[in-house]
Amino acid sequence: PKGSSQAELYLAAPSGFQFTAPELKLQQGGKAHFEAAFLIVSRKHVPDPKMVAYTLVTDKGAVSGEVPLFHN
Repeated sequence: PKGSSQAELYLAAPSGFQFTAPELKLQQGGKAHFEAAFLIVSRKHVPDPKMVAYTLVTDKGAVSGEVPLFHN
């Protein structure tokens, strides 16, 4: 949310996957950039996820939604 000064990101990993804790890399101009490593726990009949659910918690409120998953 606009005007927030602190941000924490939580990711909901799809079944068979995990993420490392998201790390805040940059916060400026009302935007926050996080990075998290994508870990495959089990490949037993688990399709590659296309979207990841998130919750962003700040000192001014929280927002949630889905973002595309980018991995290599």
